[in-house]
Amino acid sequence: MQIGRETQESRFSRPPSPEPSPPQRDRSETGPRLPSSLDRALQEQGIFVGTGRLRIAAERAAIAAESTLPVLLLGETGTGKERFAQMIHRLSSRRDRNLIAINCSAIPREIAESYLFGHIKGAFTGAISDKKGVFEDADHTTLFLDEIGELPIEIQAKFLRVIQEGVVQRVGSTLPHRVDVRFIAATNLSLREEVARGRFRQDLYFRLEVIQIDLPPLRDRLHEIPELALTLLEQINRRRLRPSHLSKQALERLEQYSWPGNVRELSNVLERSALYARTDNLDPSDLLIPDDTPAQSQLACVPDPVTGFLVEEYLAEIRRQLFLRALAKSNGNQTHAAALLGVSKQALSRFVSNYMSNQRDES
Repeated sequence: MQIGRETQESRFSRPPSPEPSPPQRDRSETGPRLPSSLDRALQEQGIFVGTGRLRIAAERAAIAAESTLPVLLLGETGTGKERFAQMIHRLSSRRDRNLIAINCSAIPREIAESYLFGHIKGAFTGAISDKKGVFEDADHTTLFLDEIGELPIEIQAKFLRVIQEGVVQRVGSTLPHRVDVRFIAATNLSLREEVARGRFRQDLYFRLEVIQIDLPPLRDRLHEIPELALTLLEQINRRRLRPSHLSKQALERLEQYSWPGNVRELSNVLERSALYARTDNLDPSDLLIPDDTPAQSQLACVPDPVTGFLVEEYLAEIRRQLFLRALAKSNGNQTHAAALLGVSKQALSRFVSNYMSNQRDES
């Protein structure tokens, strides 16, 4: 079982597209351009952020990278928390050293303290020599603690001292060791609920959530799936002798699935579909989606009116999703998006302005 790992950074370059390029996005219409350093870091980690909540999360992560404060990444499994951690490290002053990543849920409880803090010779049966722990190994670099909610509660008080004072005390020793570690933690749990249930220390939670970044699930970004799928397939094609391409119908099929496994599941589907497809052109029938039933048809999703139902709120959300999908299909060009929707460019511009303002308020 591999508990910890050092991850190497790999450069991502986008190969030429086999189809004509869509119209270039008018960045004056869709918001400020991402800083070039962030743009490069996103490409290196293969992260597609689009124009909504994930883009704002990336911008916040870039700002957080400039500090040494702990960062807490929240999101469902498969939303890209480790890639975000790598991006933050890549943009930090510690980028010359490899980020160290560990999965807290994979650490056996009986060796957790020794594994994290180290031990001295004779501290317990089998301790035949002094050994540094992960915290000392991560001195002067970034330590990514995935599944932080699974850290044994008996270890949490000692971990809190490392964050607060930068001091590690090996098992069996009374001598403190100074360390300089940047902590990035991640979880798919609600740590507030874990605190309420007595499974996570409140003081540790407040130390970790100084900078909190939420990564949205893929089902909240369905309008971005076509461009995300093309980006992922380009990465897959770099490892293949024969590149594959997605048809328009295949892209539409991908938008109909709910993606409970998020970006990781989408990547897996594209990987195996490209492997087993009869031709290099992937059609809907070539997509090996585990649950081969689309999320639901549009009419099937229409709710039955009940007491408390607000039709205007429901219609406003449908309108928002249609506008976002039109912008995605037109690569951000508002003139083309307005034509797809049958509205004026002024109406589309008002929507974009209000949407970006609301996204920033929510963040």
